[in-house]
Amino acid sequence: MKLTDVTKVYKIKGGGAVKALDGVNFELPERGMVFLLGKSGSGKTTLLNVMSGLDTIDGGEIEYKGRNLGNFTPAEMDSFRNTCCGFVFQDYNLIPELTVGENIALALQLQGDRDTNAKVEKALRDVELEGYKNRRIYELSGGQKQRIAIARALIKNPEIIFADEPTGALDSATGTTILDLLKEISAEKLVVVVTHDRESAERYADRIIELADGRVICDTLTEHNTEQIKATTIEWKKPKMPLKAAIKIGCSNFKHHPVRLAWTILLAVIAFTFLGVSLTLSQYDRVRTFADVIHSSGAQTALIYKELSYYDENVINQSLDQFLGMGSKVKKYVHLTGEDLKLISSHKAGVSLLEYNTGRSQITSFQDSIVASSEDRESAQQQTDKHIAISAFGFMVLTEADCAGLGYTVTGRLPENSSEIAISECLVNTFMIAGIEEDGEVYSISSAEDIIGHKLPINKIISDNSWSGDTDDKTITGVVYTGCTREEAINHDSKPSFHDKLYISSDYFDGYTRIVSTLPEEYGDIYDLAEFVLNYADGDYSYKFSIEEIGRLYSASDMALMLKNLCLYLSAIFFVFATLLIINLVSVSVRRQMKEIGILKSLGADFKNLCKIYGGSILILGSIISVITLIATTVGVHYVNVYFNSAAGVVNIIKYSAVACISLVAIILAVSVMASIVPLIKLKKRSPSSIISQGQLR
Repeated sequence: MKLTDVTKVYKIKGGGAVKALDGVNFELPERGMVFLLGKSGSGKTTLLNVMSGLDTIDGGEIEYKGRNLGNFTPAEMDSFRNTCCGFVFQDYNLIPELTVGENIALALQLQGDRDTNAKVEKALRDVELEGYKNRRIYELSGGQKQRIAIARALIKNPEIIFADEPTGALDSATGTTILDLLKEISAEKLVVVVTHDRESAERYADRIIELADGRVICDTLTEHNTEQIKATTIEWKKPKMPLKAAIKIGCSNFKHHPVRLAWTILLAVIAFTFLGVSLTLSQYDRVRTFADVIHSSGAQTALIYKELSYYDENVINQSLDQFLGMGSKVKKYVHLTGEDLKLISSHKAGVSLLEYNTGRSQITSFQDSIVASSEDRESAQQQTDKHIAISAFGFMVLTEADCAGLGYTVTGRLPENSSEIAISECLVNTFMIAGIEEDGEVYSISSAEDIIGHKLPINKIISDNSWSGDTDDKTITGVVYTGCTREEAINHDSKPSFHDKLYISSDYFDGYTRIVSTLPEEYGDIYDLAEFVLNYADGDYSYKFSIEEIGRLYSASDMALMLKNLCLYLSAIFFVFATLLIINLVSVSVRRQMKEIGILKSLGADFKNLCKIYGGSILILGSIISVITLIATTVGVHYVNVYFNSAAGVVNIIKYSAVACISLVAIILAVSVMASIVPLIKLKKRSPSSIISQGQLR
């Protein structure tokens, strides 16, 4: 090793600088025992650090076997320390989390050697500590710790041993033993020892280099200095941290911060549970849910509406619904046209029943046509199980085939044009109480046949919800018997029927409020129809699809969207806190183990190895969080389904899919790895000596 005009300057906070090395020049042989001697502050430890790659220089060159250390990349410098250098520190710098054997084996394992057991046993015998392999570091005396440090330095067969005050913390007898051991080693290797003990230096040194104020003031040569340094090719060994040791070092921090660890796990589980529920809700297949419910219900018909969505400048919606993705558009039903009927029919849906609703609770009242008083009607109602009605709730187009399919019968005939109308048996029952008034004359009605041919005044409709105030007389052509009893009429919401309609011809209106569509039988056809109806969009127009069994699926779907977005927003908030907590947990661990990190870097560990230490331990933590989160998410999804079941009458609307599960675990582990790396980035380019110094201050 050759040093040429080597300088090193330390900058002081608040300004100023200290020149620790000032133009140092000398050349070292390949073996022998060289002492760097000087008082405190003379620069001897700094010199050892830059020679060993524990620190960098600011000027000059350090050449080792034909290569300039100043040109090394951080990775090459790690390999240099891992391959060529062995370190013995004053305060031992052993890893307290590892046993004696693990500390010694670590240096060898960083070189990629996995067959370490026999070599560790030999290294312990060489330092006269056989049988200490499984001892804990805190069980050793100072001299024993220093011997272990020497064994760790020797086991990887380095070319140079760097020893910084190796006897400074030892008693005289133990110190002599350590120096005797280093002297024996120097017969085969170069041993560089930093000390302020002149007596020991003069006793053991083959060469003494004395420093003062960062300069070499004396260089005592020996016979070893006559050897020429040969430029040889060095096989650099990339450091490889063993996973077991990495996890053991990383996980040791958990026991030092139990409260912080518990809070981290708790908030992380909460955050990722919300995210898990949101991911699960995002897998909700609206079309398949509708198709499943329709198919399982065995329904034969469904109602289809057309809806217009638009923004109303007079309506300002700043509700939570809008914030959670429900939008602020105003919606209203519009007429279905002939083109709509053709389009729907093309998807294997039979279109035969056309309905028109005005938006009012009752289309019209027949009070003027019904002669009987209210008391007469109420009295008659109590004496029969037939349903009696004085108003209708919409218009409907029926064909003979429709009636046959619904089990209805018709007395007379169905209307053939817009001037005709048919009524339900419920209205006939009312007119049979006291007759019908027409042109000022009351006609007695005793059967359905009696009312056929009479005219019934119907209010004119000029728009969806607007009445002209005038009436048109429509000729009654028939009576449709729906089999509606008084009890069925009272409970008709639970069993829809068409007994409260006025029956008209297909040309009565230009368009219709809704259609009653017959459903296909095959599941695939049902799915195609549901997909078409639910996903149809023509500008601001869309279809709405409903049968009794799926009447609340729309609200359930809307709630699923709201809940997904709510969980997403909440998970984002908790996600940030959980990530910061994990980063903070690693940061605290890194600060607590700063000295150990410096030791590992001095042994040759690189940034990837440090990431393995903290990444491995945090991955274990992430795995724990993942398991708890998966359980919590499963419970959360269960209660979401319970809520939908009670609020919307839908069973298991959300299914916990494997995709959501895998995605959730992947996100947790990715966040864990990322959070474990962030605190280490600022240490990536720092020298091992500065990291060790910071760790010692802590």
